[in-house]
Amino acid sequence: MLYKKNSLKHHSGKLSFLAVLLYLTACTKADVSSNQYKSTGLAGKWNLVNDSTFEGAGSSNHLVDYTGETGDYFSFNTNGYVYAKESTMLDTLTYRMVSDTSIVISNFGLILNGVPDTCTITALTANNGLGLTVQIIVIESPFFLTPGSEFWRKVTLSR
Repeated sequence: MLYKKNSLKHHSGKLSFLAVLLYLTACTKADVSSNQYKSTGLAGKWNLVNDSTFEGAGSSNHLVDYTGETGDYFSFNTNGYVYAKESTMLDTLTYRMVSDTSIVISNFGLILNGVPDTCTITALTANNGLGLTVQIIVIESPFFLTPGSEFWRKVTLSR
């Protein structure tokens, strides 16, 4: 009988240790505004070239393709905020770099249960014809087709 009591104490100690370990390493919902992967390549002001998205529902769902005007921009700050200007519309969003080629931006593309989806970043360089190199990035959300509509967004930026 004495052996079983010691064995039980030994197991309860292990269980307590595991419970504390699980508590300390439990998953938590990521804060979109935290910017643990500060990308120096993305930070700064970018000129808006094009913003394409789907709007509407059902039979009125359609592609909207906005071509940037002089003065339109997306400005990525290293504090996790992005400021955007399209025509007369101003917006402040939060963003978090997931990797060098992935980003989460609030209110960009499809949002499920309050969590925005991860978008891809494609970086390009081009010659502007005057001997200068232009940086171009494309940020694109995944494409989702539902019975009521399509969800997708792609922004092309340059500097």
